[in-house]
Amino acid sequence: MSLSNPQPQVFLASYRDWESWSNQFRSRARMLQLWDYIQDPQKHPLREEPTYPVVTPEYQLTREARTRITRERARRRTATAPDAATRNPNQGMQPPDVEAREQEDPLLEVTLSFHDLSEAGHGSFALAERFFLYNYDCYKAQRKDIFELMDWVQSTVHLDIYNNCCTESDCLSEWYRYLTLSCGTSQEEEYDAAEQAYMHAIRRSRPGNYGKNAANKRYRVSKRRED
Repeated sequence: MSLSNPQPQVFLASYRDWESWSNQFRSRARMLQLWDYIQDPQKHPLREEPTYPVVTPEYQLTREARTRITRERARRRTATAPDAATRNPNQGMQPPDVEAREQEDPLLEVTLSFHDLSEAGHGSFALAERFFLYNYDCYKAQRKDIFELMDWVQSTVHLDIYNNCCTESDCLSEWYRYLTLSCGTSQEEEYDAAEQAYMHAIRRSRPGNYGKNAANKRYRVSKRRED
């Protein structure tokens, strides 16, 4: 999904630009259906790249393919069976777990091809292939949207801030988290922090005039906010 109606460009150079920049970032992320992932990547992970289906004995095979698998299993059963001269008599005559070895043996899957499937197997495999193609198209579309949003961040964030917060090894969710920690302070919070720092300074320098100075400072801060 691409953004057909671009919004007015913003630029993040300091905390003063955070509110407008963040609003536009969230708007774009929601349009691209990425905001849930950015907020909580553990709960809303990205799509994983699907793998192309492989012909396995789980599909319905032709009679010739089943015969070949049966002969191959018999050959391996004979090759892996313990010799009578080397068999430990204390172990008894219990047969080895042949079925378990056959299930773990990947060679039985590698030797099969599309031509080994029966007519019903062709239909099942074609359905799995269509399911793979759908998931792969969704995966590619999501990757395209992620790169599009990353490019937008790179073009709208000051270079120094971008280099400090947005590294190639981090994901988009980490980019936004670090940008929030770096620039996500509102002007109101800056006023409050400045007021607290000022009160702390005058408390240490002139304890006797603290009440008067604090009252004057609060008045100036309130007037600045009104303006």
